[in-house]
Amino acid sequence: MALPDPSPGQAAGDAPLRLARLVVLDDEESIGRLIERVAETMGFLPVVTTSGAEFRAACAARMPDVVILDLQLGEGDSTAELHHLAATGYANPLILMSGFDSTVLASAGDLATGLGLRLAATITKPMRVANLRALLTPLRG
Repeated sequence: MALPDPSPGQAAGDAPLRLARLVVLDDEESIGRLIERVAETMGFLPVVTTSGAEFRAACAARMPDVVILDLQLGEGDSTAELHHLAATGYANPLILMSGFDSTVLASAGDLATGLGLRLAATITKPMRVANLRALLTPLRG
């Protein structure tokens, strides 16, 4: 019986590569799609959500390896999503992003760490693709 050909980037006999699952919550779909494109080129399996309900469903379907959460949601409360992540035992890296000033990001970061979440980084919007890549590089699976 012949073994199947390895996937690109995979040596024969190696276990299949597992892509790190990245879930993004941003009510601005264009920002989410930008993050999605960057993450895909870096070897992530991104899922973009634009509401708290979509975000919770994506996290329930399969626990993310990385979460990027926008603090400024049009019809939602990002702090509720932080509480939800903590309640579900999410222990993987969290990146917070916002167009607010750095004090808001710092306060949200304090809340996240106070809830026991693993804050990997914060990023301000508008973001530079190079900065996003630099944040995601060490978080790949």
